[in-house]
Amino acid sequence: MSCTSGVYKRVVCGRMREPDYSEIWIPNNENLVKNFKYRLGEVMGRLFQGFVISDDDVTTIKRISLTDNVDAARKLVEILPERGEDVLRRIIKALQPEYDIANILDQQLKELMGNVTV
Repeated sequence: MSCTSGVYKRVVCGRMREPDYSEIWIPNNENLVKNFKYRLGEVMGRLFQGFVISDDDVTTIKRISLTDNVDAARKLVEILPERGEDVLRRIIKALQPEYDIANILDQQLKELMGNVTV
């Protein structure tokens, strides 16, 4: 995958920041898979349009979905936290308001940010 070339230059590589990853993403992994598996093409389209995933990611996930949508959804959930520090916010933005899981993630992120002290 190319994170910085051509049309996909806005697709960022790097790890999702903490505590977003450990406190929100990991506990929601199975809910994300359940929400994504039946609407995988639509979810990928929104994430692609939001520059969260690349064409290579879409190709990889589509290949897996030919045999198993659950495994394909798991692969998507595995790929997403590797798309930059602020990827959780970009995922939420790409999927709101149509996806309940995006609203859940948004609420958890707001609660987490409310608990962070500077």
